[in-house]
Amino acid sequence: MKKVCLFFAVSVLMLTHFACAQTEASVLQRADQMIAQRLYASAYNLLDQFDPTNDHPAVLLKKEHIVLDYFAQSMNHRVFCLQDLKPGENLDSIRATFETGDLFLFMADSLLQRLLARNPSDCALLCGYTHYCHAMLYDYGTDFWMSNLDSVSLALLRKASAVECGCPDAAYQVGLFCNMMVGMYGDGTEPDLMEDSAAFYYRRALAIADTHCHAHFNLGALLFVKGGYAEAVDHFRAAFRGYTSPAMRADAARALGIVYTDHLNQPDSARRYLEAAHRLLPDDFENAVNLLSFRLQNHERNIDSLLVECWTSALDGEQSFNDTKFLVNLFLSNNAADFIEQFLQRKALQSQSSYERGICHFLQGMYLHTEPAQAASDFEKAYRLFADDGAPDDFLSQLRQMIDELNNPTQDK
Repeated sequence: MKKVCLFFAVSVLMLTHFACAQTEASVLQRADQMIAQRLYASAYNLLDQFDPTNDHPAVLLKKEHIVLDYFAQSMNHRVFCLQDLKPGENLDSIRATFETGDLFLFMADSLLQRLLARNPSDCALLCGYTHYCHAMLYDYGTDFWMSNLDSVSLALLRKASAVECGCPDAAYQVGLFCNMMVGMYGDGTEPDLMEDSAAFYYRRALAIADTHCHAHFNLGALLFVKGGYAEAVDHFRAAFRGYTSPAMRADAARALGIVYTDHLNQPDSARRYLEAAHRLLPDDFENAVNLLSFRLQNHERNIDSLLVECWTSALDGEQSFNDTKFLVNLFLSNNAADFIEQFLQRKALQSQSSYERGICHFLQGMYLHTEPAQAASDFEKAYRLFADDGAPDDFLSQLRQMIDELNNPTQDK
């Protein structure tokens, strides 16, 4: 009789455990179906009803996935608004016009740390913690990410990057943290970082997943600074091939163009990548001027349209005065003063913008005249045009002083 009772008790226990497991599995499956239907608030509510105390690791990780990847609005990744999307809606449009939605408090860092305290080697939880840190970095930027990383966070990221868990983004983030600490403090000798190396962790990320483009790019940048140009090229090229964002691909292409031009003396490769960077971001001043500089240095003739593009980008940018000055000096340093002077003269005659015409005369007076009277004449024209454009009084006062000094040179004592 006792054996029968014992068997019955064990059977009931096993059935109860099986039923609970089935319940969790079915809830997770149903949540996945809701996510596929873009019913994000409903999926979260389903999971929260099943596990309101966040004691089930798989359920907690699914909640994290929903709030971090499908939020309509987030407040420092602590409070989230979720919405069930209607047919025809998408997250980008919802986020752009968001007004109200269901509010959820979800402290991913403390919730994950609580479960990791019980199971410190749980790779799923460690990778989940990496996901949270990743979201802080890419949704809020490096300053916010850095301010929220402490010794506990870094320890968890290091654990997640270990071979047994193999989370490449965890290794990348530790590498980036080391990289930035060295940038801020010079030698990176904070106690927890003394044995760390940004390059070491970037290489670890690539050993786990050799398609991690950010690790390739950042490692390439470190190697470039240390003079390892050939290896830097390999990583920049891998980043260029792997990136899907035009801006990031352009960054990698620009880096390749610079290395090939300045350090490896391979003009054909330099031209290919500098042209790729400009093609990917045609309105970017730096990309355009790098290509223009290359063509000037190699005495290429097809620079007219590219100069116009550089000039337009410079004028449209926030540093128009400095960027147009840079352009003029680029031509002067390449013995092409006549070319840039003719360009400025044409622009001064053709432009409908008082500001642009003023810059043209100012640059001619500043860089292209050896006679004081000629410089003063161009500065006088620039003064009137800038005044018509509403330039600040301080600037106009300084320009007037330059004109007076040119017209009335003082005698050296």
